[in-house]
Amino acid sequence: MNDTLHFPDEPPHDLPPDLQQAVRRALAATHCLRPPPCYAPTYWREEREAIANYAVWRAAQAYHTEIGISREAFAQICAFRAIYGEWQRLWRRDKAVVAMPVDEETGEAVEFEDEEALEAIWEHLLCGQVREALERLTAEERQLLEWYFGEGLSEREIAKRVGCSQKTVHKRLQSALRRLCERLGVAVPPYWGKKRPKGQQKGGKRGKKG
Repeated sequence: MNDTLHFPDEPPHDLPPDLQQAVRRALAATHCLRPPPCYAPTYWREEREAIANYAVWRAAQAYHTEIGISREAFAQICAFRAIYGEWQRLWRRDKAVVAMPVDEETGEAVEFEDEEALEAIWEHLLCGQVREALERLTAEERQLLEWYFGEGLSEREIAKRVGCSQKTVHKRLQSALRRLCERLGVAVPPYWGKKRPKGQQKGGKRGKKG
């Protein structure tokens, strides 16, 4: 795909369709996260969406076909990881007062590093982390993730495609998701690999509630 051949630093207003879908699914997967302290539910949803947009854009830059899954699936996983990581950071930050670091020699307070620079470093490491995690999975596990994330297939549809029971697909998909999330240091989202929540359409679309 060459729709993102020349990448600006910030994502465009209209992302390519596959990246838009990745954002929608990442938002659906993180909908259950309780807003961090001092964050109203509406603002937290806007924050998640902004994080997801930036993450999928950076993921598209880091993507190559040798990863073994589609760009959409890779971008979705990166976006979920970015949202989850920021959620953890905000909860840690707001649950305790962190003192400014002090220079050991001068005793003076040291200013925090530039946030944008840190964010760029984090996103670069994040995409690499997801790539490495995927490389550690088997080809069969990557294919299951591609069907589930990339094509949005249900367990029943995957079972028909591979010619086995839905129960078998469920176990294999859960195993692949668990192994992936363990390597990413996150919990498996409540309905990844399970029946989608009532009201959510196939493909990860949700209503306005966020």
